[in-house]
Amino acid sequence: MNGGCHVPQGWWRITYNGSRITSEGNPALNFSLTKDQRSVRDAARALSRAEKALREPHPAQDIHEIIKCLTGHGLMAMTVPKEYGGAGKDEVSHVLTLMEISKGSGSAGGVLVWNNSLYCSSILKYGKEGQKRKYLSLAASGEKPGCFVVLGNGTPGDLRTSIVANGGDWRIRGEGSVFPCGLTYGIAAAVSHDGTSVTYVIIDLESSAGLRREESIEKGGIFFSGIAETLFENVRVSSEAILCGQDEVTNLIPSTLRESWLGVGALAAGIGQGTLEEVLDFVRTRHGSGQISQVVEWKLADMGVELEVSELLVLKAAWLKDHHKSYDKEAAGAKAFASEAAVKASLEGLQILGNRDPRRRISIEKRMRDAEMCRIYYSTRERLGFVVADHLCQGRMTES
Repeated sequence: MNGGCHVPQGWWRITYNGSRITSEGNPALNFSLTKDQRSVRDAARALSRAEKALREPHPAQDIHEIIKCLTGHGLMAMTVPKEYGGAGKDEVSHVLTLMEISKGSGSAGGVLVWNNSLYCSSILKYGKEGQKRKYLSLAASGEKPGCFVVLGNGTPGDLRTSIVANGGDWRIRGEGSVFPCGLTYGIAAAVSHDGTSVTYVIIDLESSAGLRREESIEKGGIFFSGIAETLFENVRVSSEAILCGQDEVTNLIPSTLRESWLGVGALAAGIGQGTLEEVLDFVRTRHGSGQISQVVEWKLADMGVELEVSELLVLKAAWLKDHHKSYDKEAAGAKAFASEAAVKASLEGLQILGNRDPRRRISIEKRMRDAEMCRIYYSTRERLGFVVADHLCQGRMTES
């Protein structure tokens, strides 16, 4: 065959050199990672195991220690193009990294979700050129990472924060906006004065005049420094901080939720895999050559299969995103299944440990809490079920 011809996806090339026939191919269904993706995954795995800051954090640790470590290895803003200071990686590489980091620490994985999957992706998709060059480079350098307001359904009825025009600028007032703590910038949602539309703005959560944050709650889990309600008391916002116009905001809400499903799904899959590794280490250490009861074997088998399915669902959604295909259903399914599997893995792990190895049991209990938070934040399983069912009923299956 002519080596210069176009060869479509799903091909086999057969050549004959006069004495021997050889063949090579690229089957359409291929579960192999690329060389670069394997390299990224292996580097993240080694980093998670080597860096103390990326193992389960201790209470006295500061979130900036985690951010510094992640930034030093190019993990902040991974999918942001290099021209804006990011690493320019694909989404499959990103979720592989997220899963590996989350095996060691759900807190570190949470930082990647809030900064990469929610904050950076929203600015990259809906921001103006000046906003991209300013905010994305600050997030990638770790100097001023960001997050997205913790949404309900993203509708005007969910919001108690309003925005009004004030000359050439805007003023935000109200309460009820919740942001992760420890991250500099946030994308806030505010409803118009007549309550009919939502505007999204990029705001400095640390130094904006008139902005006040309540006491942090939910500390120590995937929100390492906790979350806190933010009160806006006539906070001035320039027009340059408006993320997108009213005609685009209807697309931003489902886009943000979709990104959160994929990011939190990868986070949950990593937490679950980390639990399984801890339990397997306990079993091997305690039982030597693997002489364990059949009941424990059944539990381990179920955990292993369900967590591998979680990883495959996440990778499938990421692959679809990289190939510019619809991935709403897949991201929703990945988040729902992975978080359920992670919760179940931690419960089964605690059953296997029983009252032995208290230190390891405490670690798995923390993972169970992290997994439960993955299950309820950014859409519950029931709401995600509506998304999947809607696609099925409308005949919108996975694009090939």
